Amino acid sequence: MWTGASLDLLGEGVWWAGVEAAPIWLDVARDYSEDWIHHQQIRDAVDRPGLSSPEFLDPLLDTLMRALPKTYEPLPAEAGTTVVVVLTDGNRSLSWSLVTDIGHGWTVHPGTRSIPTAQVILPADTFWRLASGSVVRQQAVERSRLTGDERLAARLFEVVSVVR
Repeated sequence: MWTGASLDLLGEGVWWAGVEAAPIWLDVARDYSEDWIHHQQIRDAVDRPGLSSPEFLDPLLDTLMRALPKTYEPLPAEAGTTVVVVLTDGNRSLSWSLVTDIGHGWTVHPGTRSIPTAQVILPADTFWRLASGSVVRQQAVERSRLTGDERLAARLFEVVSVVR
């Protein structure tokens, strides 16, 4: 379906990312995340390990992070306000920074961009399950560590789900 597509051209919107027209790569990533999550749910049901190696998990996590600007959209914050999300997976950690910019709202960037106003550390497995509605908010909170501005950190647990 995506063979030969010009991935940087604008295509259909991706509602959970809050954009009316999105680059085609985001639509491809959305398809990947839906397939990955459904695959994992089936593997969970038959008690089999999932596709948790970095080559499969990392693109999923990066895609799910694209939902955070829409999730944080209702929260007003000064320019430069930063929420760092750290996902742990075994012996490694992956991080993203959600940053406000006047006129642009919240944007997500890989890595840690500055000293965070708030930080949330949680297992990668918990995050994808939260984003897909496979774990309830309270369970995700219990598995996490929040620091800094509590209002900003807690908003992560309202993430707009990608697949329901």
